[in-house]
Amino acid sequence: MSKFSEKCKALLQENGTNVYRLSNDSSLERTTLQRMVTGKRLPGIEFVKQFCRELRMPLAEEKHLIELYKMEVIGEEVYRNRQCIHNLIRYLFRLEKSGYHEQQIPKSRELIFGKVHSGGVTDYDYLIYSTLEKCFQNEKPVSIYTNYPATDTYFFRQIQILNRRYPDNKVRIEHRVHFQINTALMAANLQILYNVMPLTLSGTLDYTSCYYYSRVTDEELCQFFLPYYIITPTCLLEISGDLQNVIIHTEGKKIQDYLTEYKRLNCYVKPLFQYSNTPEEAWEHYTKQIPENVRQLHVIGAQPCYRDLITDPDFRACVERHHPEFYHFAGSIVENHSFYQNKEMNLFFSEEGLDYFCDTGKLTGQIGALLPPLSVEERIAALERFLHHNPLHHYYLFTSDIQIPFYLNFEMYGDKQFQLIQITDELEVSIFTVTESSICDAFWDYTSSLPESEYVRTEEETEKVVRGKLKRLRLMME
Repeated sequence: MSKFSEKCKALLQENGTNVYRLSNDSSLERTTLQRMVTGKRLPGIEFVKQFCRELRMPLAEEKHLIELYKMEVIGEEVYRNRQCIHNLIRYLFRLEKSGYHEQQIPKSRELIFGKVHSGGVTDYDYLIYSTLEKCFQNEKPVSIYTNYPATDTYFFRQIQILNRRYPDNKVRIEHRVHFQINTALMAANLQILYNVMPLTLSGTLDYTSCYYYSRVTDEELCQFFLPYYIITPTCLLEISGDLQNVIIHTEGKKIQDYLTEYKRLNCYVKPLFQYSNTPEEAWEHYTKQIPENVRQLHVIGAQPCYRDLITDPDFRACVERHHPEFYHFAGSIVENHSFYQNKEMNLFFSEEGLDYFCDTGKLTGQIGALLPPLSVEERIAALERFLHHNPLHHYYLFTSDIQIPFYLNFEMYGDKQFQLIQITDELEVSIFTVTESSICDAFWDYTSSLPESEYVRTEEETEKVVRGKLKRLRLMME
């Protein structure tokens, strides 16, 4: 029996009933109910929801049972991977709202460490934090090299706090992380992405991450002798596999020997993100990184793609009028338009982003940041154009269960790579390209599942919502 069927059987017993009595007292078909409880066949989701209603289950318990059902339908590993990406997108939304500094500065020094025992702060916590803090306090540029396990949130929490406490720091952090080869452990790779993204996107910290593959898990590393390290200009920390003990070295030769070995191994790692920072560099990077022979794309953003809202001539005219310094590559953008015109695309956006466009006329993300706020007349024309968009482009509006960052766009090119594009209203541009295969596979699976999920409205429902916004804008003109 599966976890789902075992839970269903337990729920019947806890409610003092059985298959026979419940089917007699409700409209639940007895054979279907019997097969569900014995694990012989899964029913449809509506049958499971009706089962929950008939047993008058609390919402939390119903949610748990639905989760077990989904795990049974698609597999526990796939389900957890999808939930991890779902949570990552919501997490990035919260971080964007708080300027990528979610952590609050603690009022007392003791609260900073996060591993306080009954006897007080451990030596491990004090040594890790104080070593990092000295680097952030330094007025000169300082480099930190580490392979601290990226699945553990402790290191990231300390860096976030220090980055906020010392916003003018000159620290550069190079983080070497290991990804699991075993695809069954893909969730660990996604957890690494979850942890490194806030530091990568912070804009106030020079943080880079490089990865290599390994079959060794974090649990197995607990058996290794001091497998982790943090190297700074003045000290070296050797850290135990269970993250409970640390040895500090201050002699220069020891530090230099570690640093030499660290650099020797650079040929075995790859950058997790490849990125550019200016609009021109970003666009050049963007076009070079698009894989060849792509047949389908998936895009997640706050708003519909500007290509389905504004004509190419209008786009070029707006750029020339408001940002003439970028007009020289506006033509390149338009020329590249044909690439998207001929590709099938699933595009997912939020109602909050749509409302922002309707209320302000401002397009967020991608190249839309080059455009000024559109007038009400232009917004009406844009939504009318959207309702007659390219038939190869399929739009889905997210429900309120998921919130999308305003200034981040995710573009998935099959299971080969995805690009994370960050463009603010101030034209601060970063394009991050991820080619690590397990992460790309997971994101492609997640976005492929969205049209059939409860997180998005259908194409017809999406069009109905857009028509409602269009009607409201027309009333504003009367």
